[in-house]
Amino acid sequence: MTFKNLLTLSTIIFLFSVRSFACPEASLFKIFPVGIYDNQIISVDIKIQRTSIYTAKWYYGLKIKNDTLVDEMTLAWKLKTYITQYNFAQKPLKVIDLDSVVLAGADYSKALQKLYQSALKKIKQDYKGIELFKINYLSFCDYQQDCNQLSVKYDTLQEKSFGLYNNKKYHLKVFHNKKTFETNENSFELNVQVLSINSVRIYTTQGTKVVVGHLQTGHELAMGWIKTDGSPKTEIYHRIPIEKETDLAKRNLSNITYQEPLLHHGYGFDVFFMVEK
Repeated sequence: MTFKNLLTLSTIIFLFSVRSFACPEASLFKIFPVGIYDNQIISVDIKIQRTSIYTAKWYYGLKIKNDTLVDEMTLAWKLKTYITQYNFAQKPLKVIDLDSVVLAGADYSKALQKLYQSALKKIKQDYKGIELFKINYLSFCDYQQDCNQLSVKYDTLQEKSFGLYNNKKYHLKVFHNKKTFETNENSFELNVQVLSINSVRIYTTQGTKVVVGHLQTGHELAMGWIKTDGSPKTEIYHRIPIEKETDLAKRNLSNITYQEPLLHHGYGFDVFFMVEK
């Protein structure tokens, strides 16, 4: 078993360079596709790190008015945005650094939307003629491997992971990018046996469709507290996941951001693949 053909929990921790000594520590990497330009997918990417308020103060420069009034386990977040140009196989071709923000509290959704709006505006200004995506589907799969629109499977013979959509297989692979996935290899194969789908999005243009899945692992999954086999709830933490589709009547490309559910000591990232329409 090598790093190249198996993505384990420990390598996910390495990928995101998370400091594991603090209980709230967790990390996400989100991809929000914006459109097609010059045969590339232009995306707003956001690295999200969850930590404690004091870690945010010491490492990220968070300003705290009165330390004595703050619980040391109060949550804090660091959000960093990029504009990324991907090929259709999710290989990053160019990454542009943008803004970052550090904030305290459980909810970072407003900060996320503000950063996304700023990056979206820049994309529209800098990529003249971009064919913008429409968002057609959003659901929260609640940590399963078989969701309504997307499933993930690991082929033990090929030692590769695949996304399954409309009965077709699409190879899932992570490419090296020092600003997002901090690996020492050019690319490596995922092993989705240790990952579950949390959210699914589908974007379309006139001629293309992009399926985005958020893969995640964390303490609750590792302990077997989230199960899909229908077995009785034998532990206080044991629950059966339920997928919920989101009404898109009030959603569009400008307000598609959301706060991704995040497990205890969770580590997650988005993957996407192109689908023929």
